[in-house]
Amino acid sequence: MPGMDGYEVMSAIKKMDDMEDVKVIMLTARGTLIDKVYGKVAGTDEYLTKPFKSDELIAKISKYLSPNKYSHINHESKSLQNAHV
Repeated sequence: MPGMDGYEVMSAIKKMDDMEDVKVIMLTARGTLIDKVYGKVAGTDEYLTKPFKSDELIAKISKYLSPNKYSHINHESKSLQNAHV
């Protein structure tokens, strides 16, 4: 990304008062241990490295969704799991 890297963007987001409850899943090609530590320090809630499988992403997203409010997601996610990414 020009100007800022993902860790800097993540830190800026987490410092905003109205964004403190927003959950962020970082999708990146950076997969070393130090990269993952930087992601955690920056405030990411989840960290996935590319390439990733759609069911991994769906599992991470589902972790933060209210089952009652987003029950339709489970049905849609089964369709996505069968799709090739």
